[in-house]
Amino acid sequence: MLSFEERKKRLKESVVSCLESTGDYSRDKIIKETRRFSEAFFPDSSEDQERAIQIVTEELFDTTFSEKSPFIIAEDDDSRNLPPIDRSEFFSRYCAYLQQDGSMAKAIDSIDAVTEKIVTKLADPKSKSERIRGLVVADVQSGKTANYIGLIAKAFDIGYRSVIVLSGIHNNLRKQTQERIDAGIIGSTQRGSIGNAEPIGVGLLPAGKENLSVFSFTTAWGDVHNHSVPSTSKLSDGSRSILVTKKNIQSLTSVLKICDSGQIAYPLLLIDDEADNASINVGRNPEDVSRINGLIRKILSHDSFPVNSYVGYTATPFANVLVNANVDDEVYGEDIFPKDFIILMRSSEEYFGANKVFSGEDDKYLCRSHLEEILPQKHSKDFILPNKLTDCIKDAICHFLINVAIESASDKPKHRSMMVNVSRFVQVQEQISRRLKNYLDGLVDEIRSAVNEASSLQDFLQQDESDEQYLRRLVSLWQREFISDQESFDLLELLRLFTKENARNPIKIVVINGDSPDELTYEDDALVNVIAIGGDALSRGLTLEGLVTSYFARNSRSYDTLMQMCRWFGYRASYEHRCRIWLPAESQGWYEYITRVVAELYDEIENLVQRGIRPRDLALKIRKHPDRLIITSVNKQKSSKDYFDSLDVSCKLFETLSFIEDHDTQYENESAFIRLINDIEQDISLNNRDLRDSTRRRTTGAARTSNTTGRIYQNVPVERILAFLNDYRNENNYSPKTQTNLLSSAIRKMNLVGEALYWRVLIASGKGGQVVLSNSSIEPIFDLNGIKWTLRSPGTDSGGGILLSGDNRRLSGRGIGAVGLEQSKYEEIRKDYSGGNNPPDSLFIRHFTEPVLVLFPLKFKNPINGLAVEEAQYIGWTIMFPPTNVTVESHYVVNSSLPNDVEDQVDEN
Repeated sequence: MLSFEERKKRLKESVVSCLESTGDYSRDKIIKETRRFSEAFFPDSSEDQERAIQIVTEELFDTTFSEKSPFIIAEDDDSRNLPPIDRSEFFSRYCAYLQQDGSMAKAIDSIDAVTEKIVTKLADPKSKSERIRGLVVADVQSGKTANYIGLIAKAFDIGYRSVIVLSGIHNNLRKQTQERIDAGIIGSTQRGSIGNAEPIGVGLLPAGKENLSVFSFTTAWGDVHNHSVPSTSKLSDGSRSILVTKKNIQSLTSVLKICDSGQIAYPLLLIDDEADNASINVGRNPEDVSRINGLIRKILSHDSFPVNSYVGYTATPFANVLVNANVDDEVYGEDIFPKDFIILMRSSEEYFGANKVFSGEDDKYLCRSHLEEILPQKHSKDFILPNKLTDCIKDAICHFLINVAIESASDKPKHRSMMVNVSRFVQVQEQISRRLKNYLDGLVDEIRSAVNEASSLQDFLQQDESDEQYLRRLVSLWQREFISDQESFDLLELLRLFTKENARNPIKIVVINGDSPDELTYEDDALVNVIAIGGDALSRGLTLEGLVTSYFARNSRSYDTLMQMCRWFGYRASYEHRCRIWLPAESQGWYEYITRVVAELYDEIENLVQRGIRPRDLALKIRKHPDRLIITSVNKQKSSKDYFDSLDVSCKLFETLSFIEDHDTQYENESAFIRLINDIEQDISLNNRDLRDSTRRRTTGAARTSNTTGRIYQNVPVERILAFLNDYRNENNYSPKTQTNLLSSAIRKMNLVGEALYWRVLIASGKGGQVVLSNSSIEPIFDLNGIKWTLRSPGTDSGGGILLSGDNRRLSGRGIGAVGLEQSKYEEIRKDYSGGNNPPDSLFIRHFTEPVLVLFPLKFKNPINGLAVEEAQYIGWTIMFPPTNVTVESHYVVNSSLPNDVEDQVDEN
């Protein structure tokens, strides 16, 4: 039988071999593969297995291993090795519960992967003192609650004793969250006082081998201050507790009293849902602390919790990344800036979100709202609505009714919801409710009286004699908005079925606000068709099941508030094509802009993670709106400052300094390269044909020459260059000055004044082997005979999927500026230069009359043997601009308490 040392050695060899084959040397990958292989080498002893895992992971994290591979980067200087994470009892039980729900079963692997990343960054439950602050960023309505319930399960599995969940500021959201935690973690729900439990969710599954009891300080019917928990109910060893509360002063004060009584044990995990709402310090002066922020910080700095982890969840992290990172008050402790980690939870392609709705490419989901005809966007709480509705909101009601009718025809009909969010004032919401009810009642009555007598749509319409023309509007909307459903459904049959179903289960209209007795409740055994009218209570966290119709007209001007109001986002599966959103024209433009801002910020966060940089070491940039919109409320961005990312292109050289180590990216960039050269060659062919016909002779046209430097094309139209930059995928964080959108903007500005209309393009030839392209999706109409690979050594900071071009951060060699000049002019400049034989490139560029693009078919040398890595090839580029007055400037906001990670281009002078 092999000894422990021999098996440990073989375990390490297997893990290293796996890492080398995949090229993934990340911390998460090391942990995952070490655990996976350990089961084969230590099948008979869990104790030896755990010891071997600890030793091997520590050895692989050691700096000696980092030196062997240029692709490893440390995620942070003080990273921890937490207990190995299995799908042990709590998480396995949660997965078994999700498996029963067909819509959630396919999300299990994603929840497992994301929560594993998060839980490895939490404070070590075995440490004596450690406090971690982190943030999870995900799209609106993209499954954050399901994710953090999985995190709670894994936290309990690795030794956390207590969990506090801050679930927004409204009762509806707190109740909804408690019900889901009851089902996914606790396994029971309290129908009366605490202790009177009824099994639900995971509590209905077969019992596991461990005691999985969790004491809850709260219930679905009552927040923490509604319950009297005896002071004797302290946790026994090994037991666990959970508390789901709102972010208000009364609730958090009650939580703090329980902390003072010692009834909550550590280690503590505090999950802050909607972490940018109410949690942020909005004190007017720098030394002020707002009460809710202060109470949260007092809980986290409480002596009872020397080991705790704060994890915020939000879709709009603008305020969170602008929190002062250097605050650590004697009374309140440190602020909730996510200093230790930010994790981005990307949505799958099935997600119905901003990129689909507001991309600007397809507006099929959007309808125009004209509510301002009866309700101005700016109105008082006492505003009296006229006794009528606009045509657009009548259309929206008809749209919702048809959707309910279609769902009624299903074998297993599901909940359907409509949202109306047009005012934050309670009295206005009540008026809207009454008018919508009157219209809906009239519409349903007309359908009921006409549909059974009609044999065709024409018969149906002839019975529409009301002033409202209910039936004509309904049929018109069906023909306009349900084109793809018309082959599958007959409208008259749908409406006959609807009248029967609606008699048993009518469409409800509810008003959701702090003053209304109405509740938005979806039961598993009772179908709900509901029109929900509200304002702020509909704008944060609340889930509207089966939301198909949204009517929105609000005048908020902040990025985060507007995005959080998008309750229409989510996973819509089979009915996505039927979803419609009524919006004012101005709001649509705002959303299109914010969508681009959010995508840019998400890319910044992803780059931060890939580079292993802690949030406390980097100020993320948030693009400002050029006009009316603000990023977040003024009192949430006290620690912000303006940052102008300007790009002066005159006589400047820009080149790609870093490359994304991803096969798909390499493939796309090679495709962009092939398309560019194909287009230029076709221009040359067309020009030559034109030259043979004196009646069609062109005054300008692309031309080709070759020499030892490479292949040069002249008179290349700017449209070709812009198309290439649009298709090229760049790594912007290590190479901020080569962001293709900034360069394209500068080029277009030059075009407006008659500059940069024609370009010189060089395919550079290096000292490697003959260039052979790997891309077979596009047929090149040119050959690269005589063009050799440019070889570069990777920079020592390469890693995390990013490959840097040398430690001197240059791609092109000295003298590249000569490419943009005729030989005689080049010799003249060299002769006049008094500083030696090698004038700086900037001296040559000052004499350019046209811009130059240099393309580099590129390979990187292996740092161990100095040979090119054959399977990895890249396309790099250098752009040099002639003298111009053009400057492009982007306006951002950054956290003033953090350093800016923006590197200047190399200044050859």
